[in-house]
Amino acid sequence: MRVRVSSQAETKASRAEAEFGRVPASLEAIAEFHAEYLRDTDSYHDRSGDLRAHTVGRVVDAGADAVTVELVMDEPYASFVRRLGFSDFYDLVKDMSRNCNRAMAAIGARIR
Repeated sequence: MRVRVSSQAETKASRAEAEFGRVPASLEAIAEFHAEYLRDTDSYHDRSGDLRAHTVGRVVDAGADAVTVELVMDEPYASFVRRLGFSDFYDLVKDMSRNCNRAMAAIGARIR
């Protein structure tokens, strides 16, 4: 069985492929923006600089049907900083998630 694809469908498919190819980079930029904001605005006095150096936003996995993005404060005492309210970490995670969803919705709208 053969299916004939119209040139309009081919154009949409190539546009979708191009847009989805940019997804990891655009989501990585959003995650890194939030990590930078977290590093710049935390009220915790990080004397050693270790916590700020280990606060990163990154794309962990970019599969065919999902992209996993994370914001990480990767030091043993980071939970203490978050729990005592020295960091807006949880608010920024929600904000990052919302911004990633908006970016994906914008990509979906461009493909249509």
